[in-house]
Amino acid sequence: MKRLLAMGLLVLAACGGTTTEKIVYMPATDAPNKKPATTDAPVATTPRWTAEDQFIEDIEDNYGFVYDKPGVIETGRLTCTTLRNGASAYDIVTAISNTGGDEFVTVIVASALANFCPDQTYKFNN
Repeated sequence: MKRLLAMGLLVLAACGGTTTEKIVYMPATDAPNKKPATTDAPVATTPRWTAEDQFIEDIEDNYGFVYDKPGVIETGRLTCTTLRNGASAYDIVTAISNTGGDEFVTVIVASALANFCPDQTYKFNN
């Protein structure tokens, strides 16, 4: 029985998230200049876990289901942008208070700090 040699090449598809594996089969005893047979086979991929995924999971673990995920992610990103542009912890706490001290807003800010801008947590250390 001839041994088969398999070589794989992963290529990301333009649709993002799916990959294609090209496997080349060639008996080990064949001449090196012989053209190998190929086959394209889809490969199952594991979705990438992003900061946004962790952000939403943290909120859902501490508050409840998030219905408007894109809007909440935008709010979290805006919180970090505001902090990086010079806002203090006091400014953020005041903004939370102006919303009625809503627990949901507090959880969004905490999750944003943990997942989108951990470099800004020092502002909340005192």
